Amino acid sequence: MTDAILPLLQPYLQKTFSDRAGITVTQLESLNTGWESDVYAFDAAWNADGAPKSEPLILRIYPGSDADEKSVREFHNLAELKKQGYPVPRVDRLETTASSPFGKPFLIMERVPGRGMWGPMFRGEPEQRARLLDQFCDLFARLHALDPRPFDPDVPQVANAVQRQLDRWRPYVGTLPLPGFIPGWEWISRRAPQITHTTFSPCHWDFHPENILIDETGGALVIDWTGLEVTDRRFDVAWTLLLVCSNEGEAAREPVLREYERHAGVTLEDVDFFDAVACFRRLFSVLASLAVGAEKMGMRSGAEEMMRRHSRPLRYVYERWLALTAAPITEAEEFLREAR
Repeated sequence: MTDAILPLLQPYLQKTFSDRAGITVTQLESLNTGWESDVYAFDAAWNADGAPKSEPLILRIYPGSDADEKSVREFHNLAELKKQGYPVPRVDRLETTASSPFGKPFLIMERVPGRGMWGPMFRGEPEQRARLLDQFCDLFARLHALDPRPFDPDVPQVANAVQRQLDRWRPYVGTLPLPGFIPGWEWISRRAPQITHTTFSPCHWDFHPENILIDETGGALVIDWTGLEVTDRRFDVAWTLLLVCSNEGEAAREPVLREYERHAGVTLEDVDFFDAVACFRRLFSVLASLAVGAEKMGMRSGAEEMMRRHSRPLRYVYERWLALTAAPITEAEEFLREAR
């Protein structure tokens, strides 16, 4: 896959970074481990005043029907997060489809030296696990405490974050060919008016330990901001708990939730409702992608096969959904039965 990227990336850099004499691309490597975008690591090398220079960078190419919107949104979100003092990578360039040599929009940003937090946070020594859990939850609570207005100017006019979020999702549930999800959506809709209201917060929507990069000094940066949205933070917390528990088991739930609450200085209410919504969203996004194609759902080509190969976490999600709602979903049961 890198063979197709290099002949397009190098001329782009030479044209765009014309102040870097003789710039070349070295160490180009695909980092495509997720569902949403094509990510490449590379080094940019050039000469400055007769001396060799180099910089590690990331190329992030966006697929899907809403790719331009996502790339612009992530670029501006990263700039605003940086402005508010939140630890995120520096972004150097944004190109939309119209100006992209790849035929898709992309960002070029700094490549941060470090590793994902997930492994050491759950499988390191006890002292390390405790320290990283503290750091993870501190970063999460700090995000939710940022000023949401620069990310969403409509916030002052909106009264109910929960209802607005459900209104955003409702058209997808009604139009995609997944009728087995309708009773579950009705379960969510009936309970939504009973949920306590809280303030709006910037939410990551994929805040998990592998999206936290830690360097050798213990510093951390948060990556992958395509989904940032201003909403009720309990949606974000429930999504994180679901991702963690579907991979690490139910025992991981309480430590993450309680440590988050300690850093945020709150006790979250109605958590079971948001857990159910997170389960519904996860199941729906996977099965909709398999039904209509991942790219139509804003994901990268080939994500469907990754979803089929990783059915074990989805089995946990469906069992959690049933425990919370007792509302079977036909398509989920068929998928999991075939995945045995």
